[in-house]
Amino acid sequence: MKRIPFEDHGPIAVHRLLPAVLLLTLAACGGGDAPAGGTAEVADPAAPAATHETPTEARMEGGVQVVEIAVGPTGYAPASIALRAGVPARLVFTRTVEGDCAEQVESPALGIPKTDLPLNEPHAVEFTPTESGTFGFTCGMGMMEGTVLVGT
Repeated sequence: MKRIPFEDHGPIAVHRLLPAVLLLTLAACGGGDAPAGGTAEVADPAAPAATHETPTEARMEGGVQVVEIAVGPTGYAPASIALRAGVPARLVFTRTVEGDCAEQVESPALGIPKTDLPLNEPHAVEFTPTESGTFGFTCGMGMMEGTVLVGT
């Protein structure tokens, strides 16, 4: 088999690299796991994030459910949290990484609008989950995802 130098491939080589570059970009922002075939499924943006993580239980402080969430280069930690319906909740986000993907958080399903997260400063988002279910939260760009499991 004759080997052709990379330079001789022209635009065809670039075209073949684009899927890999896209997947690496998504991975850098905390999104998109590609199967071995090299293509990624596109998730329904309205669906909550699927995680394999055991949900972190909130601690109670003065009748409020509190969870501290770090926002780092690999996403939210913890990325899955458990709350009780009808009990006020406070999610305290601390963004430890610069970049557009981590600058905001939102969850329309939980009534959390796009909220700016300052760098290296805890920022509390307060709400009261009213119904049981699984709800997603994302960064402002929708790339980093987390899950809130609300039980009774």
